[in-house]
Amino acid sequence: MEAETKSSGGNSFICLHGNLQTNTVWNQFSDFFSSFSGCEYSLFAPDLWRLAGASLNDITCKLAREIKAQRETGNILIGYSLGGRIGFELIKQLSSLFKAAIIISAHSGNLTERERKDVLGNDRVMAERFLKTPWHELLSYWDTLPVFGGMPCRVKRAENDFERQKLSQMIINCSKAYQSNFLELTSLTLPILYLSGEKDPKYCVIGKALVKQFPETVSHVIIPKAAHRVPWDNPDGFKSAVEHFLNRVLVR
Repeated sequence: MEAETKSSGGNSFICLHGNLQTNTVWNQFSDFFSSFSGCEYSLFAPDLWRLAGASLNDITCKLAREIKAQRETGNILIGYSLGGRIGFELIKQLSSLFKAAIIISAHSGNLTERERKDVLGNDRVMAERFLKTPWHELLSYWDTLPVFGGMPCRVKRAENDFERQKLSQMIINCSKAYQSNFLELTSLTLPILYLSGEKDPKYCVIGKALVKQFPETVSHVIIPKAAHRVPWDNPDGFKSAVEHFLNRVLVR
């Protein structure tokens, strides 16, 4: 799924997964994305775990080079949670790579210095859990985090699909404590759809703040019957919001 050939026309979807996910989580939406194909269609869903030992900035730079090698313009960026935070960094560094972005349940980086210290401390504790906690116990703990709204995870998470060391490294290296503040951008021309679930109020607030800061370019949709894992909590609601957005911003 990760390897793609470079093409000159149509729309390429760059899909970035979240924590405790693999890049295969986007497979179920492949046919849906292809409906926006134009003259050609490609899906590039990189395995973020191969970059786990790098800093957030280095991961962003490496991905930017890989995306540019696929196609220099006209990409549609989709990032969920961890992938959405990396997506915000990509947009800040090289927005010309994209003609639209869909960011799902991702923090904007708008934190005080005190909050950054607290976040990093919590992430260090979580990193230890990723290394040492028995797998089923780890998943149970993860799924009780408030952002998931008590909703079950509908994506397979087999322990042999992950490397504990990489999970631990990523939670630290890509901590929100190291994320730049997207709200500090002085200008934004890229159309962005921000999605949050109705059962994830923390990220609904973040979406509203983004719209307030960038009313001309950011739109925010709250998806019903969903918490943090919007595309998998409510696939139909996710597809409906994305379809409406892309029909509006793309030249079909």
